[in-house]
Amino acid sequence: MFNWKSFLYYRTQFFFYLVYAAVSPLASLLFVYVVYSVSAGVPGWSFYQLLFLSGVVGMLSSLVPYICNPSGLVYALRYGTFEVFLTRPYSAFTALMANYGDTTNIAGIIDEFLLVVYAALHLQVTFIGVAMTAIVFILGTIIVTMLMQAIVMLTYRAFRTASVTMNFFNTFMQFGSYPLSIYGFTATIIFTILIPVGFATYYPAELLTGKAGTEIFIFSLIGSLIIMGVLYSIIAKRLKSYVSAMG
Repeated sequence: MFNWKSFLYYRTQFFFYLVYAAVSPLASLLFVYVVYSVSAGVPGWSFYQLLFLSGVVGMLSSLVPYICNPSGLVYALRYGTFEVFLTRPYSAFTALMANYGDTTNIAGIIDEFLLVVYAALHLQVTFIGVAMTAIVFILGTIIVTMLMQAIVMLTYRAFRTASVTMNFFNTFMQFGSYPLSIYGFTATIIFTILIPVGFATYYPAELLTGKAGTEIFIFSLIGSLIIMGVLYSIIAKRLKSYVSAMG
């Protein structure tokens, strides 16, 4: 009887998760629709351009935990399961980035991707623009994933919880839901260099919509590689100093 109840609970939970994943892109669509119905919208951005940006943000929100969920890493550090990977023939950084993904997020990734495609089909796009957008988005996703892990490694000793990292992440996504240009020059710099969420959201959207060209693409490539190097150094240093869950 207990096994039957457990099985039913799991299936019910999975069903409601799928429903949530399906409704989430519709919520983004409704939000952007309401914004443009009651106002002039975001200056310089059409309905479908902002919808594309919203879809990219939603896809990133599901993709980062799918690659490496901060909650899984914190759990491993707290209970010592991460130490198992330190004895493997590959590096600790490889173990960090390859063993804590949340596969349940796949439904959200697919749904948000469909929203991105839907918005892109209503825009004037070119093959070059799509290619540049995809490259910058992939690099930006890697950056945000590494940033989340760096925050975990830096704050774990103090908080021993993933809630701090997830609160940071959710805040980043809220700011990224709008074009960084509306926040002014200072905020754009902050969300490009200090909190580089713009590489995964704002700049890909600008490249696809034609608001930015080759110079922004090159800037994004160089900036992404530099930031990735800095984050890798931070994570590698913290991993090197890690001894055990008790040390």
